[in-house]
Amino acid sequence: MQLPEWVKPFKAKGIEIRKRGKRYHAYRITSKWDPIKKRSKKITLEYLGVITPNGIIKPRKQGMIRGDYQYGNVSLLFELAQNSGLIDILEKIFPYQWEQILMFSFSRLLQPLPLKSIRYQYENTYLCKKFKVALSPKALSNLLQSVGNNFNSRHKLMRELTTQSQYLIIDFTALFSYSENINLLERGRNKNHLFIPQINLLLLFSPETNLPTYIRLLPGSIRDVSSIKTTIQLAGIHEYIFIGDRGFFSESNIKILESEETSFVFPLKRNNEYVPKRLQTKFDGILKYHDRPIIYWKKKTWEICLCFRRSTIEK
Repeated sequence: MQLPEWVKPFKAKGIEIRKRGKRYHAYRITSKWDPIKKRSKKITLEYLGVITPNGIIKPRKQGMIRGDYQYGNVSLLFELAQNSGLIDILEKIFPYQWEQILMFSFSRLLQPLPLKSIRYQYENTYLCKKFKVALSPKALSNLLQSVGNNFNSRHKLMRELTTQSQYLIIDFTALFSYSENINLLERGRNKNHLFIPQINLLLLFSPETNLPTYIRLLPGSIRDVSSIKTTIQLAGIHEYIFIGDRGFFSESNIKILESEETSFVFPLKRNNEYVPKRLQTKFDGILKYHDRPIIYWKKKTWEICLCFRRSTIEK
């Protein structure tokens, strides 16, 4: 093939020029001996781009901007993760996987797509220009399996997040399912009063960093203070005051907390047997909380408080 004079300078050893239509294209090539045909075989290694009088224009995937990328939403997520210290902790505990974990999490947060669509979502955001990670379905399956089997690293990550906070909020939620392949499914108590198979999800949340810090999946029949105490100890907290709602007040829970000398605060319902009837019994005092008067008694080793409206106190 006769090449124009302006194309000839681009032809060199290992470079082949091919003409398609009116354009000339450059390819990097090599050769390999074929023992069957007893001769060398040409192998194309890489497409370099279109040849022009001003140089080679590289294909889009190697340098040209192919279109618009989502920027504002991913920039916000990245800044939040950085300011909260999450990125530093991930990089410390998962030094070889933290970028992949972060990109997968961001992509699923932006749009809850199946694994096969994560890479497409990722490549449409500015994340693909900032990070170069593998997010194919096979790569993500390997990542989830690796992180899921690595209990020690997950435990370190959650402990690190938990110990950064002075206060923690605990949430106990039931997840229902009729699946026959989940060992944790058991019948148990829940706020919906549904006696069907469930899994209990226990979550520790930091109001200071606005991050979930520790997550545990528990059998559906386990829903008491002992499971919360175990989770708190696993999270690396040893000195604390347990503050629960009315649902946690029971004789069994009180015995567990007292046996381990744990300080606790539980509100009582007005019809509880430990609360004296109305105002017939002399109370020890009144304290004010958010402009609401609270009268309290002391019974045995407990301090019992009961909240009334101001009008009730005045009567």
